[in-house]
Amino acid sequence: MWSSILRRFFPVTSLVILILISTGASAQEASSKATTEGLTPCLAVLCDGSPVYPSDSFPPAKHITVAFRLQKDATAKALKSKWIALDGGEKILAENSLDLQGQKRGWLRLELKEQAAPGKYRIDTMLDDTPWKSVNVEIAPPITKTSIDKGYL
Repeated sequence: MWSSILRRFFPVTSLVILILISTGASAQEASSKATTEGLTPCLAVLCDGSPVYPSDSFPPAKHITVAFRLQKDATAKALKSKWIALDGGEKILAENSLDLQGQKRGWLRLELKEQAAPGKYRIDTMLDDTPWKSVNVEIAPPITKTSIDKGYL
């Protein structure tokens, strides 16, 4: 009886471990690549400033988190950012300014009063008053029973 259980257990466990290892490696590679590029939209940020689950597509939400990494020789005092809706013109939805105090990496969180509508957006940043980086993001429509029934997923 035990040999039957073990014969089933080990292949399944091995497969799960391989999937977890490959997924973790892919996420780590994407994270390390993303942090060298300046701005990385993501779901969260680790305490060292590394993005968690970087992406350019998000579900509807009232905020977007963006990890940033400045060059070692950067001397800017402030990182300013704008969340801009691209559909139907370039409307500024949110702005903020972060006092860097010598900080070279970290995160920004742009907050809205209402949930962002599905569509295309851009996040523009400036170091002091000099344009720095921009990144495009998309807010995807929410998953509904209709979209599942139609096979959109």
